[in-house]
Amino acid sequence: DLPCWSSPQTEASGYKLGGHPTMSLSPMTMFDKFYKWDHAADPQAWATINVGNEVMVPGRGYAVRAPQNYSTDPSTVQNYTATFIGIPNNGLVEHAVTGGTDKWNLIGNPYPSALDIEKFLLENRNLLEGTVYLWTHNSPLSQYQYTAHDYATFNFTGPVSTKPSASPGSNTNTPTQYVASGQSFFVKGIASGNVVYHNGMREKAHNHTFFRPANTTPVQNWDMTGKHRIWLNIFNTQGAFNQTLVGYMENATNGLDWGYDGERFSGNHVALYSLLDQKELTIQGRALPFNNQDIIPMGYNNTLTGTLQIGLDHVDGIFEGQDIFLEDLTLNVTHNLKDSAYSFNAVPGTFNDRFVLKFVNTNLGTETPEAVANGVLVYNNKGEINIKSTFENIQDVTVYDLLGRAVFESKNNSQKQFSASNIVMNEQVLIVKVTLENGAVVSKKIVY
Repeated sequence: DLPCWSSPQTEASGYKLGGHPTMSLSPMTMFDKFYKWDHAADPQAWATINVGNEVMVPGRGYAVRAPQNYSTDPSTVQNYTATFIGIPNNGLVEHAVTGGTDKWNLIGNPYPSALDIEKFLLENRNLLEGTVYLWTHNSPLSQYQYTAHDYATFNFTGPVSTKPSASPGSNTNTPTQYVASGQSFFVKGIASGNVVYHNGMREKAHNHTFFRPANTTPVQNWDMTGKHRIWLNIFNTQGAFNQTLVGYMENATNGLDWGYDGERFSGNHVALYSLLDQKELTIQGRALPFNNQDIIPMGYNNTLTGTLQIGLDHVDGIFEGQDIFLEDLTLNVTHNLKDSAYSFNAVPGTFNDRFVLKFVNTNLGTETPEAVANGVLVYNNKGEINIKSTFENIQDVTVYDLLGRAVFESKNNSQKQFSASNIVMNEQVLIVKVTLENGAVVSKKIVY
C-alpha cells in the first residue's frame, strides 16, 4: 500500500493522481481509492477524488491505494514506483491550512529533494503545532478503511516509531527531521492561513527513505545539555503495538511546549501515552537538569482483553545509567523496566490513573540499599564517566572490565558528583563500582 503522497512538481505540469497511463501517479488504482483530506470542511473528513481525476497540487497531501492487484497485507511487501513527469518545484511554495480546535491538515513535501521538517515547523509556528505524523501502514486494511493506527510521530524531542516486532515486512522506518520527496504528513493547525515552503528548507541528503534518530551526545555541562530520552512500548504477543517517548532536554519545560510535546494521534488496538495538563501525549519533553525524584503519569487505551506488556524499546543519554521504574498504582507494584517488561491483565477501556513512570523506587523507603542504589546515576559522556549521587557522598570509585580486571580506581572523594576520563582505549562494556560514605556499594554497567 502507498497511501500518503505529495507532488514534487508544479501544478502546471498537469500530473494527476490517476486516469492517465503516463501522466498520473497510479493509473491502475481503483476509481474510488483516491483521497484528499478536506481540511476546510466542518467536520473535516476524507474526500474521494473520482478516478483520481485531479491535478496534484504542490504542498497538498493525498492518500492513494495501490493498484488493485497489490496485496493489502504488510507481511507481503510490494514496492510501487511512481514516475513523476513534469517541471520540478523550486523556490517559494504556499498551501492553505485550517486552524482551530482539533483541526488537522494533510500537507506534504513539494520538492524533488528532502525537506527539513524542523525548519519547516519553525517557519510556520504561527499556524501549526510543532509535531508531524507520518503514515507507515503496518496494519492490514479492513474493508479499505484507513485509520490512525499507523502514524509515526516526530518533533524536536525526537521520533516515535510504529514498528511491531511481531509483524514481518512492516515499515520499520523511524522518522527523522527529514521528509523525503513525494511524502505527505499530517499536522495540527492552530490558525488558518498559508504555510510556506522555500529552498532554505531543502536538504540534498536524507532523501533515501519514504518518510534512525541522530546521536545527541551532550557536551561539557552534561546534566544541563543534550537530549536524554526513554522510548516505551506497550504490546502483546499477537502484534498489538504502540510507542511513546519521554525526553529531558534543553529548551523544554515541565509544562506544555510547542515543538517538544506532541499529542496522541494513533494506537494499533492499544495506545500508551504520558499525561500532562489533561493532554494525552505521544511525545513529552521535560526540563533539564534531570531530577530522579520526577514522577510522570502514564495512561493507556485498550480494545483488547488479555495480557499486555509495557517495556523499554531503547534509551539514550543519562538513562543508559539510570534505573527506570513503572509503578502500577492499582496493584501497588513497582517494577524496574531495566530488568524486563511489565506484564499485566487488561480489559478494554481508557486508564489514565493506573501507571506512573519514576526513577527511584520510593516504595522501599530511602534507607534501604535498593533505594540508595536507585539514587546513583552513572553516565558516559564522550569518554568521560560521570557519577551523581542523590542521597550519600561518593567515597570510592572502581571501574572493571568484563574480565573482572580493575582498569581505574579513585578513593576518598567525599562528594556527590564525580567524573573521570581516559579510562580505557577501546569501546567496551565496563562495570562501575561506587562505594558511598555510608558503606553502601552500587555497581552499574555502562558502554564506554
